[in-house]
Amino acid sequence: MPRVTWSLAALLLACMPPRGAPRSAQEPAAPPASAPDFAAPAPAPVAGATCDYPAEAPARFEELRAAGGPCRAVPARVARELRAEIRERWAREWPAGRLEIRGGCDRLGAQPSSIVIESCEGHGGALTLARFEREASGAYDLVLLEYDHDARVAGKDEQDPWQAHSSGPLAVRRARLDGAVMAPLLERLRAAAHVEIEEHEPPPRKDNSFAVMASGSSHYYHAALRLADDRGRGVQHVFTGHDGTGHDQKLGVPLAIVAEALDTLLADPPVRSRLTELGADDPAARDLFARVFWAARDRGDDDWYVEQLLGMTALLGSAQHVPALVDRLRARGERGVTRTHIVVVNAIAALAGYDVRHDAGGEPRPLASVVADTLAACEKG
Repeated sequence: MPRVTWSLAALLLACMPPRGAPRSAQEPAAPPASAPDFAAPAPAPVAGATCDYPAEAPARFEELRAAGGPCRAVPARVARELRAEIRERWAREWPAGRLEIRGGCDRLGAQPSSIVIESCEGHGGALTLARFEREASGAYDLVLLEYDHDARVAGKDEQDPWQAHSSGPLAVRRARLDGAVMAPLLERLRAAAHVEIEEHEPPPRKDNSFAVMASGSSHYYHAALRLADDRGRGVQHVFTGHDGTGHDQKLGVPLAIVAEALDTLLADPPVRSRLTELGADDPAARDLFARVFWAARDRGDDDWYVEQLLGMTALLGSAQHVPALVDRLRARGERGVTRTHIVVVNAIAALAGYDVRHDAGGEPRPLASVVADTLAACEKG
């Protein structure tokens, strides 16, 4: 992903070294699931339509406990590689200063039992959600969701806002990966999850002047990592922002490395060949999505990332999500209808069956009217 770094002294343009094949260049195990077919006429509103959804408890991740016990040493090779990549990615605030990279203290059990990775490449980028669950045999069950909300899909009517902002293509895949295949990824994730980074300001020069380079980047992304062992102990980190953004680099750089490590694994042909294409009704896929959805909502993640999840909700959601969708409409205030509200209405129509997006002739109704009607019909309590 290109990264642009600038300074107060000069404007520099640079490209980051290859991070493995981009998702768009990876060879998929099977074509992604098709987006909805828009060849059929838009439905007319149903007279007396009701917003019907039962009460359903949200599916959330369990709280992680702090790990205890002795620190686990990072393998020397992994530590060297991680330090080198951190130095390469780090945007220096003080070019003459010292960048200190420590291994941190990994107190997790011998083998992580659950790993969840979220990776989304900025505004309009594709979203990947992956969960690895360790089996008694030592192998890992992989659930992989790949979604692109803004992918152009043939047949969409761009003049109809409900279709123009409907859900994009979703691929649901699963695989069973041997412990030996997973070992390099696990070592890299554990090291990135615990690494400690500190940039030290150089002492003043004899003339009392100092050199400062203000850094930033055009690479905008979201990444999250959740590691847990079989005792429920674990760590989790979340980053949303630009590469090289002040102190946020302490999270952003390691999590960018995590996202790249996942890309590298998924780009490996033997791994891709093991992936099986499934439908959006796969229980494990729906469970993973629900837990990520509620975690993002509880954190208050940036709207651009949440909008990707909202688009997925129409495909993977259930009744548990409808109250949260209604909350998004209720929070509209005086800002007017945005694309996010259109995506939310589409999801409510899919999950609760309340669809007043078009008139009796199949023409799209005014956005504000549809939002108001949907909120009035679906708000409970």
